[in-house]
Amino acid sequence: MNGQNRYREPVRNGHLFLGLLFSGILLVFLLRSGNDGMSVTGLELAIRTKLDAWLVVRPRTKEFLLGHPALFLALYYGYKDKFLPLWVLGAVGQVSIVNTFSHIHTPVLVSLLRTVNGVWLGLAIGLLVLGCFHPLRGCLDKNKVKGNDGA
Repeated sequence: MNGQNRYREPVRNGHLFLGLLFSGILLVFLLRSGNDGMSVTGLELAIRTKLDAWLVVRPRTKEFLLGHPALFLALYYGYKDKFLPLWVLGAVGQVSIVNTFSHIHTPVLVSLLRTVNGVWLGLAIGLLVLGCFHPLRGCLDKNKVKGNDGA
């Protein structure tokens, strides 16, 4: 299907749901950026405290929970149009690293530890997600093949 015909297709409920979900995530992401805006929950404060105690320097949440795992998955699956959202989310982690080192009042060693902690935690989460969903994807692909053979 060429690019012009793609935009003439009807909007499906799943696509609408994913668009709304992505828009909500983007809104929360924007509201949480900076020093003012959306407040931090008590659960998140407790998790931050634990991470500070365990890792000495806590990584940025958007890096290790969103950006780095998405980039790992994008690199694993390669560049295909259907994985473009993973590449976009993966860029969040990289931009956050640049922002980490742009704070002149933060010592470079603290920024380096924050980055290293974010990368290894993000890689671990990415491996966990891949380990959970990769077998499911194989099962779905096998079911597609079986369904096509029977038709």
